[in-house]
Amino acid sequence: MTIVNQELVQDVIIALLSLAGFAYTFTFKRPSAYRLEGSVTGAAWPQVLLAGMFILSLILVAGQLLARRGAPTRGVARREEESAEFRARKRTAYKRFYLMLAALMAYAVLASVLGFLLATFLVQVAVLWVLSARSGRVMFGVPLLLTTVIYILFIRLLNMPLPRGVGPFLAFSRLFY
Repeated sequence: MTIVNQELVQDVIIALLSLAGFAYTFTFKRPSAYRLEGSVTGAAWPQVLLAGMFILSLILVAGQLLARRGAPTRGVARREEESAEFRARKRTAYKRFYLMLAALMAYAVLASVLGFLLATFLVQVAVLWVLSARSGRVMFGVPLLLTTVIYILFIRLLNMPLPRGVGPFLAFSRLFY
């Protein structure tokens, strides 16, 4: 699959996923305080973001289709003129994007199993590894610092209930909150 076709498929998938997510937000339950018609609920912000994603991805699809037909487009370079180095960097960027997406999905699952603190630390280490940070101080120091700041802010100051994990991870989380 050529890069142009790959980008078109990705843009269409993003458009469809954002449309599906937008439709899903209408299933969110309204708290009793917001039962009035026309009141803003917790679904408003996700709806705005997903509608924006849908519109922007449609613009990208249209740009891809115009470039494919050979129509002149402003600011879009011809794909045949791209250098091999540019294509290699683009492939690397796509791999990093998918690894970051996988890390975010893993975080959503791991937070309930490992607990917020451990999952947050491990996912930050993984993200820094994907971003090619190879220094031990950076790979482990930055996640430790950020997790500590998040812990102090959300758990200690704001008293927010965050996932504690299960089994031995619950015991670990109980050491902190």
